[in-house]
Amino acid sequence: MDSPTHFYKNIVSPERNVVFVKVGNAQTIKRFKIMKIGDITIEKGEHKLVQLPVAKLINGEYVLVEVEVFRAEEDGPTMLFCAGMHGDEITGVKIVMEALEQKIFDKLKRGKVIAIPIINEIGFNQSTRTVSGKDINRCFPGNPKGSLASVIAHLLTTEVLPHVDYGIDFHSGSVGIHNYPQLRINNIAPSPNLRLVKNTGASIIVKKNMIPKSFRNEAYKQGKDIFVFEGGEAKRLDKFALEEGLKYIQRMLIEKEMLEGKKSSLTTPVLKGSYWVRSTDAGIFIPKAKPGDDLGRKEVVGTLDVGLSEPPVKLATKEPGHVLGMRTLALTNKGDAVAHIASFLNVKEVEEDDENK
Repeated sequence: MDSPTHFYKNIVSPERNVVFVKVGNAQTIKRFKIMKIGDITIEKGEHKLVQLPVAKLINGEYVLVEVEVFRAEEDGPTMLFCAGMHGDEITGVKIVMEALEQKIFDKLKRGKVIAIPIINEIGFNQSTRTVSGKDINRCFPGNPKGSLASVIAHLLTTEVLPHVDYGIDFHSGSVGIHNYPQLRINNIAPSPNLRLVKNTGASIIVKKNMIPKSFRNEAYKQGKDIFVFEGGEAKRLDKFALEEGLKYIQRMLIEKEMLEGKKSSLTTPVLKGSYWVRSTDAGIFIPKAKPGDDLGRKEVVGTLDVGLSEPPVKLATKEPGHVLGMRTLALTNKGDAVAHIASFLNVKEVEEDDENK
């Protein structure tokens, strides 16, 4: 391909098109009329593809983050729909791709949509979570002179986030954990956009603590809400999660009057806190519950076969709750996570980081 060196001439800093205003510990943003990402200006009524360069590989190819931008004739909010932060999480990539293929964003009444199907191109092509061993979602705000993961994080922080009001970052469970479709929101203070996320009709909304150096945490610092979608399992395409993700996109746009359509009458309760049920021994895990189930206190989520001469070990809930995710791998060691439960009780979240699986 031709060298996209012209993209490097003026990597846009947030200060060029926006003014940051400090409000407490967060930042809110006042934007000028112009919308520019990279060297590309998007005028009213336009749809443009912006290719943000990350680096040149040894084979001469360029790693890019491809950004689709849709701008209606009428002013309005800006929504971000992105996926592929972790390259092996296929379902989220397919959700954003499907929304583009169905031309959902071509029908905008007002406002702007930024769609990024694949953030981590290298990881996606190699079917790996990270890029060069580093998790992009632990590298924000990033560094233009850092690792590839850090460069990608920096591009999102400086080129994309300043334009965004709210959006959804699509993810899946890791390898061996299948997640029921859910939305995760900040567990800091009541969100002014809580009605927006509740009216997506999501089956489950869970308050989760933000992880340092994550995309969602960086968005919060810039004064906007990024909701995290979780559905399916890494390396697998989940049709139900795909269908639910597309519904959430359309309902959010309809709720903000960016698309024609009837606003959802569905409202979803917000669950506070979650915990993991873990294996108490090594053995073969046989699930009894499934993602999406409601379980009572000390209800069995699965059994563990630990030996021919020993009875199965029952693994049960601590508190009543909703099954967010279940283990799909049979061979299990002591301490392995087997079920992720969102508690119905107002309890402190005991494990905030899903990488503690």
